[in-house]
Amino acid sequence: MSFSHTRLNSASELVQQAPKEISGRVSDLYDVVSQAMGKEKEKVARKMSQIKETVGDGARGAVKKIPWQVSEKGGDEPLVKFRMAARKTLRLRQQSKLDLNEQIQKIKDDDLLGISEEKEQEPETEHEDEATLMKQALTCTVDTEFHNLTDEIRRDVCSSTLRLFHDVESLHSKDENKLMLEYIRKIFSGIPKETFDSLNREAKQLSDKDKVLTLKCKVIKANNLPAKDFGGTSDPYCVVSILNKEHIDTKLVRFDNIKEWKEEGLIAQTWQSSIKMKTLNPDWNETFEMPISDPQSQYLAIELWDSDKDQKGLAKFIHKKDDFLGRVFYLLQHVPVSGEEKTLELKSHSTKSSRGMLTIFMDIVGKKVDREPEEGYLSHKQLLECVISYESKTEDGHSTHWVSELPEEAEKLLIQHASLYRISQLQHAAIRLNILLNYHRVHAIAMHSLSNILHTIQHHESEVLPTHKNSSTKDSTPFWVNQLVKDLEELRVYITDIMKRHLDIFNNFKSVESISLLKDHIIVLHDLYQIRLLKSKLSAEQLDLRAVLTNAIQSAVPSWMNLLIANMMPSHSSSEDKLILFKGFCSHCQRQCQRSLERVHPVFMEVGVDYFSPFFVSVDKIIHGEAMNCLENRGSTKNGLMTYEIYKTIQEIAAYSNKIDPEFLKSQRVELSITSFQDWFKGCVPDWVDVAQTRVKERLKRAVELDTIVKTSDNAPFSSSAVDTHAFFLQVITFWKQLKWPDRGQSLGYFINIVQCLCEMTAYYSDRIVAKTKDESYTDSEGRFVVTDKLCVALNNIHHVSHVLMNIRAELDLETYYKWLDEEKQHDGLPLSQRADTIINDLLESANEDVLNKIDKVITVVKTQLSPSVLEFIPNILDAPSSSPTDKVVEPLIEYITGNVGKLGESLLTPLFLNILRHLWVQIVQALRNTYDKIPHSSANPLHVRLNLVLLDLSDFFEADGKGLSRRFIESEYYMELRDSLFYAIQPTEDVVKRFCYDVVRQQAFAKNEFGQLHISHLYNQNKKTLSVEIISGEKLPALDRSGKSDPFVQVHLLPAFVFPEANEKIHKTSTKKQTLDPIFNETIKLHAKPEQLSKDGSILLLAIFDHDTFGSNDFAGLCAVPCTSIPKEGTEPKIEHLHLFHYEKTDAFKELELRHTDSMAQDFLKHMKKFEFDGETQAGHPFHKLLHFTDKK
Repeated sequence: MSFSHTRLNSASELVQQAPKEISGRVSDLYDVVSQAMGKEKEKVARKMSQIKETVGDGARGAVKKIPWQVSEKGGDEPLVKFRMAARKTLRLRQQSKLDLNEQIQKIKDDDLLGISEEKEQEPETEHEDEATLMKQALTCTVDTEFHNLTDEIRRDVCSSTLRLFHDVESLHSKDENKLMLEYIRKIFSGIPKETFDSLNREAKQLSDKDKVLTLKCKVIKANNLPAKDFGGTSDPYCVVSILNKEHIDTKLVRFDNIKEWKEEGLIAQTWQSSIKMKTLNPDWNETFEMPISDPQSQYLAIELWDSDKDQKGLAKFIHKKDDFLGRVFYLLQHVPVSGEEKTLELKSHSTKSSRGMLTIFMDIVGKKVDREPEEGYLSHKQLLECVISYESKTEDGHSTHWVSELPEEAEKLLIQHASLYRISQLQHAAIRLNILLNYHRVHAIAMHSLSNILHTIQHHESEVLPTHKNSSTKDSTPFWVNQLVKDLEELRVYITDIMKRHLDIFNNFKSVESISLLKDHIIVLHDLYQIRLLKSKLSAEQLDLRAVLTNAIQSAVPSWMNLLIANMMPSHSSSEDKLILFKGFCSHCQRQCQRSLERVHPVFMEVGVDYFSPFFVSVDKIIHGEAMNCLENRGSTKNGLMTYEIYKTIQEIAAYSNKIDPEFLKSQRVELSITSFQDWFKGCVPDWVDVAQTRVKERLKRAVELDTIVKTSDNAPFSSSAVDTHAFFLQVITFWKQLKWPDRGQSLGYFINIVQCLCEMTAYYSDRIVAKTKDESYTDSEGRFVVTDKLCVALNNIHHVSHVLMNIRAELDLETYYKWLDEEKQHDGLPLSQRADTIINDLLESANEDVLNKIDKVITVVKTQLSPSVLEFIPNILDAPSSSPTDKVVEPLIEYITGNVGKLGESLLTPLFLNILRHLWVQIVQALRNTYDKIPHSSANPLHVRLNLVLLDLSDFFEADGKGLSRRFIESEYYMELRDSLFYAIQPTEDVVKRFCYDVVRQQAFAKNEFGQLHISHLYNQNKKTLSVEIISGEKLPALDRSGKSDPFVQVHLLPAFVFPEANEKIHKTSTKKQTLDPIFNETIKLHAKPEQLSKDGSILLLAIFDHDTFGSNDFAGLCAVPCTSIPKEGTEPKIEHLHLFHYEKTDAFKELELRHTDSMAQDFLKHMKKFEFDGETQAGHPFHKLLHFTDKK
């Protein structure tokens, strides 16, 4: 059976199965029939008869309404059917089903909720080129010629064309005439050569016998003419004639203007324009014609004169003849065949200076043929049909979607022919439109090629539009105008019908060429609506182009979508199949929305029509209906996952609602259903969240089981599960962000579930990682703790997940979410964001605290195992021989720390490594402190020296040139206390005593007026080697007696005693002043001292005030200290000082001296300083004791 019979049988079966949809399917049936036309026309016709009988009268009526239909007789009706290729439609249906099944198989189980990240690919409808399919869809299947040219008519047209050619051949060069004759021969190539040559000879003979050319010229205007009248103006007019070349040569002729030449009989014909009064820029727009014989040697001569007729006043006596204004000569050979408008410069007689500008239009035509307008119209049409028939032909026949461009020779020939038969530009455009429409019915033309024709019609239609005077006279309309209006209306109806089916015809705009074709049709339709001849015949409903196109859009979209539903969604399907098919349908709609907005809408907007708004309103209505049908019974959890995919797709479609013009919705009185599409899925969201949680945990479990080591940017090793966990977090967050649930209360509930899911993921992952660390062994053969890679990876993993959890607020963009929550006011006035933030913070802080506790547990294992192994090296350091270098003694400890702690530094994340490092440093400092306390103190004990060096080396080691612990942490209070203690422990006793003397002087500098003042002066006599200290007075001394007074006296000392042995052989003191707190002494005490003694470091002058007690020991009141280096020497004035009394504090140097029990120098110094200490037991009842006791407490 042939292809045609197969298609026809399919069509018959379709009609019988669906009688209720017969009238809507007739057009499709006709498409099937049309495509099969060709060699089997009779079989097709018989089958078509059978179909019509099956369909009945209603279908026959529908067939009659189909435009552009071919009559049974084979002739052309006014309109011809343009169809969608049925082959394309059938293959689209089959391919769509195949592609849907393939998409179902490609759903990935390892994606959250089973959703693939890749966009679905739109099914291809054909293997053929898409542009070819569209052209087939826009091509008629009529297999006839587009003209009715018989051989006899062709010979007549050829004869008249040759006669025209010979009439105007003098206007062109030999080469141009040769090319033109060859082109005419090609046009009429169907005529035998002998016949063509015979016709050519006859035409030439007739042309030579009666050869006349006519110059048709229009004088339009002149500008900037010279002023010849008193008023600064002129009264210009034109004088025109045709001059031979010899007339132009003034050397041979004694006359130099047209008037004189005519008076002498040198020229036969002239033309004069009207006179324009009082202007230098006249407008004439006057036309004249003159016969010419030889354009190659003849000139058009135009002279402008100022008329002096009808002068008034004094001017009529002064001006007796017209004044010359300027002239121009133009060789007629330069006039193109189509004529041209030129602006020429006017010159004077002799100077050739510019005298203004003249604008004219010139055209050279052959002898006018006096025929009836119908004959001229028909002759021009026949010639144009011959030209188009030749130009559109290819080796395979006439071109499909021909661009209808004609070569230059054809245009010249048509212009000459139009001029000969008095065919106006409007008539030529009307003829050309009629022929191209006939061509389009058979072979199709490129639609944009009609635009220029329509523009010409619009520009010249005023020539035939009825005026107010004759608007009621029907007979005044030229015969061809009725045909033109008919053609314009047929073209309008055709394009409007295309617009009603544009989604099918242009293949859903998948390619750039489809948009280009659509644009061509819309532009042509827009051009049609600019032609008043057509608009005058339209009804009120048809006059508004926007309304026409909007109605076409609203008709095309439902038709396309219903066809899509019929193809993609069979009526008898399970609920699961319905969801799958509906998902594919929604994806197709989403792609079409994108194309419509990005590609189609801008094209319609060029003509001021909103395409997307009516398109989207139609899509909204149909999607809502299908969604309610498919989502009503969504079925199992698997179907629930499919609903999420549908939700995302509809969400993308709903986003396009923002692009709709609100005024359109208002004018149509419609509301979009898709803006509240979330209501369609209310029952689905809990299923989505539960499935998301379950799938994430399953993937997390698989990730931990399939762990592999990966490196990060800082080279710290992770396992792949940590990276996967972060990805799972982001996947859950992405799921939440894509949900975009509009109800704020429900949204918060879902959001809390999402955060709780993330927290549970963190806890679950941390538990599994910690469980892995318990099975590992972390000791070497000697029982020391050893750091392993698995331990480091475990710590890194948990810390990484903790860090991700802490940054989850930024990932969730809580600030933006909270602002959205607060846009809706609550009944109790409490912001919804405040409740949300409290809950979210509690969840995150609790989860993070749990993770940190797990990290601490693992780190505690490291700490408890690592610290003893490190500390056992400390005793070995002290037990090493004193002769051993410190570097050698410390080396085993450094090596162990480097091997294990260094491994931690390489493998752990920086925060975790520093945590362990800090703990280890604290333990080492504590161990060194304990060792320090066990070492006996003596002057520069070697063990103290070694311990100090070990402490300094280890501090540098732990700092690691700024890559380890910070110096601030290393130099903690505990460390500084040990370092200072070791600093004094390694000093000789003399230096420690001197250091304390420095401390006493420093305490003097910071002393306050708490215990009174002592006023003294001092001076050193180098010659006598005597230090003179004058004790002047005391002031506000403490009351140390029960009477509230004191009996003060002053002792003077030079310290240290081992520096001033002679000065300390006896006690130097003043007299006692009874019962006073402000004693006046005015006593000088002299001490023996050498200059070198006074200049030694740590040498001080110490003055102590006591309260004299008759029956007990004297009470200490306070002391003053002066550095010996500040005592002036003789030759200068004594230095007077006002010193505050103070009680010295036991500094680190003093405490070190106290620890040196076996050092006599230290003990002697302490014994000497003992006198300057306050004894609380003896002075329990004194007021000063209470003061001291209170101060001590503070």
